[in-house]
Amino acid sequence: MDLGIVYHIEDAHQFWSELEDILQVSASSTLTRLDAALRNFVSFCATYHEQYLQTPVQLEHACCLLLDSEIFNFHSERLSSLVITDALSNTDPHAQLILHSVLRLYGRRHASFFRSPKKWPELIPLLMDHILLVDVDCDVYTSGSSNAWRGGIGIPIEARLRQLAVMILYEVCRVQKFDTARLNVFNDAFIDRLFDLVEVTRDMQDETVNYCIIKLIVALNEQFMVSALQPDKEDSHDKPKTVNRVIQILIRRLGSSKTFGENMIFMLNRADRSAEDRCMQLLVLKILYLLFTTPGSQEYFYTNDLHVLVDVFIRELVDLDEDSDSLRHTYLRVLHPLLTHTQLRSVPYKRPQLLRTLESLVAHAEIREVNPTTKRLVERCLSASWAVQLKKEREAQASASSQTGSMSPLSSDAGSAQANFQSTSHFLHPVAAPHPLKDERYMKFSKSVDKPKPKARPRPTPAVLELRRASNESSLSLLSVAGAAPAPLHRHSPASPTPSLPPPSSKSRLHSNANASRRADPKRHTADSPHPPLTRTSPPRYRPAPAPPPKRRKPPAVPSRSTKALVCEGSTITTIASSKSVSISVPSPLSRVS
Repeated sequence: MDLGIVYHIEDAHQFWSELEDILQVSASSTLTRLDAALRNFVSFCATYHEQYLQTPVQLEHACCLLLDSEIFNFHSERLSSLVITDALSNTDPHAQLILHSVLRLYGRRHASFFRSPKKWPELIPLLMDHILLVDVDCDVYTSGSSNAWRGGIGIPIEARLRQLAVMILYEVCRVQKFDTARLNVFNDAFIDRLFDLVEVTRDMQDETVNYCIIKLIVALNEQFMVSALQPDKEDSHDKPKTVNRVIQILIRRLGSSKTFGENMIFMLNRADRSAEDRCMQLLVLKILYLLFTTPGSQEYFYTNDLHVLVDVFIRELVDLDEDSDSLRHTYLRVLHPLLTHTQLRSVPYKRPQLLRTLESLVAHAEIREVNPTTKRLVERCLSASWAVQLKKEREAQASASSQTGSMSPLSSDAGSAQANFQSTSHFLHPVAAPHPLKDERYMKFSKSVDKPKPKARPRPTPAVLELRRASNESSLSLLSVAGAAPAPLHRHSPASPTPSLPPPSSKSRLHSNANASRRADPKRHTADSPHPPLTRTSPPRYRPAPAPPPKRRKPPAVPSRSTKALVCEGSTITTIASSKSVSISVPSPLSRVS
């Protein structure tokens, strides 16, 4: 697009200033002047986009300047058609990048632009050429860093055009309904190339390119599904049923397209509550339904991926609000073949959680309104063999637990009655004594009961009691015991039961009489007794603590050997030997009085 205008741009500030000046058109301008302003804008951006429009954010900002300008607001229908015409006729890839970016942003602002069937039939083949005819360079997708792809720095213009064409085709396929003639444009070679791009871009840290291609594939799958379900009424008898090329090609390359299935589940798991992600979830669930119900593709996914898919289903069925009934119904439609046609039919995974989730969707129907479609789909899932068997096991466990709970009071009453009967029969019918020859270890439980009582000891004689009584006779007769002569030894005959005691002396008789009188009256204390009577309840006596030593008086200060004295205003200060520094005291006020 050569308009004969040459620009010399030195910095980014000058670039954006010139871009705004191009869009400044007077109100009295003609339509030709408006068309020239648009083409001048596209040519200027195509010339300097590699220097000043490197990132997608910068490119989007430049396109938004055009869409927000007055010339586009008042003449949007004419200028949008002009953009499509220039995109079909202009062969400059840099200019096509700007034109396709403007078309995409304008269509996202105005949904009717993508739904118009008259504007896109000629542009769709051109967009497909950017995907088909350009060779897939694996080094471009694997060697570049994620930051480079996000920023667009160092990426060939062909790769950027391919990504942009995929995004526009997805938007068109998402909102339009293609007939059989328009679906024939998407041939096997094109769909096969899309699956190849999914595998090529799998190692990129930036998943935008990979996810865009997967979205285009699932959008095309929906187009084939709708075309197969609702054939044209005019030529339905003459033409055969439309074949879903997406599923047919995927079955043909099941072993080489694992990334498509893995990333599709990953996208479903990361979807949020936005309108765009809701649409993507519906498209992914539809292709999952076909994969689970079509023979040959039912075991396409790995078992671990199916486990992740079950977790996603449980979470979404619980978290979806009441306004998302269509999405919830789609989840329920896919859940039944997921559990009955895939590896999960023989490898159970979280079946109790699934059963509780399904029952919660239709529970409490007497206090809330349950959607009839939801109830029908839930009943279909609960009619599967895994759900019926699980409900039978749950009912059996509940009945067993109820029987155990009902029998527990009777068993306790029976046990208590049996214990009472045994205790009563013990008194009515005494138990026979065990045989003395039986082993004692078998009777350990009754050893404490059958232990014989100890034999009664003979009552001690008064003489023994006299000796056992406590007295202080030993302390009173220490001198007599020390001066007494040793008693002679007597041999006792075997016939005499007790030995004969020597006759007590007079002194000992006095002491014994005194002791007898004390025992008769222990509280009596006379003056002639040298010591008070000893009792066991008297507290022990402790020696008083010694008195503390007297405080030593501090010795007086010793004058030092030096005879020098300090005289300060009438007072004399003498140094002391114990002092290490000389201190000068302030003179007393009384010293000044004469």
